[in-house]
Amino acid sequence: MPLPFLRVSSLSAIALLGAGSGLATVVALRWKPAEAALAVIAGLLAFSANCHPWYLTWMLPLLAVVEVPALLLWTACAPLAYVTVLWWIHAGEWRGNPDLRWLVYVPVYALLAWRLVRRQA
Repeated sequence: MPLPFLRVSSLSAIALLGAGSGLATVVALRWKPAEAALAVIAGLLAFSANCHPWYLTWMLPLLAVVEVPALLLWTACAPLAYVTVLWWIHAGEWRGNPDLRWLVYVPVYALLAWRLVRRQA
């Protein structure tokens, strides 16, 4: 249902609210600009509906300055998604493989969780 005073859909309003709260968090935590930019880019890509492997290259210059091994692993594992394209070229049939997503995302989230647990200890 559209919000008449904003003239945007409710999903857009939720996205704007999320972006605003993310920005407020970054400002409140007083992160360095490189850390804040990396957090924003990684957050957008982690929650986006579509994340092509080349989108992750946006993080590489920031990963040279800010050490986040899980995000570096994500950029290294993401090209596995191109197996679908190779299958399409070879067989002429587009076959998205959900197992490949597990190979890309499970190690990344496991490394993030491990670092979080290690930081808490």
